[in-house]
Amino acid sequence: MPQLHEGHRERLRSRLEKEGFDNAQPHEILEFILYYSIPRRDTNPIAHRLLKRFGSLSAVFEAPRSELMKVEGIGPGSASLLSMIPGLTKRYMIDKNSVGVVLDTSEKLGEFIMPYFIGANNEMIYLICLDKKCKVLNCSLIAEGTFNNVTADIRAICKVALDSGASCVALAHNHSQGFAVPSLEDKIVTQNVVKALKALSIEVIDHIIVARNDYASLALRGDMNVY
Repeated sequence: MPQLHEGHRERLRSRLEKEGFDNAQPHEILEFILYYSIPRRDTNPIAHRLLKRFGSLSAVFEAPRSELMKVEGIGPGSASLLSMIPGLTKRYMIDKNSVGVVLDTSEKLGEFIMPYFIGANNEMIYLICLDKKCKVLNCSLIAEGTFNNVTADIRAICKVALDSGASCVALAHNHSQGFAVPSLEDKIVTQNVVKALKALSIEVIDHIIVARNDYASLALRGDMNVY
């Protein structure tokens, strides 16, 4: 039986190395990852148990270690490996889109900021500071709230923008439990920030709302006007 497992492992490993993960089934991806923490067991049944308990590949990765370890076959090492995936993905994407990239469209802003919210269970506000050519100076976390609320500190936003020497900025925050649709409160906060930074000769070019793998741009929706 162990030899059959080894043959299956090598076939799956070879296929994924050749074809990548695009066409792989969720259980195959989990099975493959678990090879590195469970070297001498058949990880296929464990992968199926994980998906049955949590419902999807992303839900497995986002599950707390304590919950992962309730699944038969998952020990501390495997739980740590699986729960690290979102953080590693986030770090990779942020590093890939490092300081110096030009964000001169709402689409570029959206793609840039989305990785910052990977694995986030609470609502957070970020400020992207840009120079005259819309080149990124920095991206700073302004505030973190609860799963359905976060308060924008306008003074903190102004301080970060000034300290960065920004010519323009973009706000970004997430709806961790909702959809990428700006609320009335989002629009009011945006207008207050626009007014405050306008007094400092700093333009707010957009406010990006992120919800999982989707985002909305207030600039594209025409909601950046100050009344």
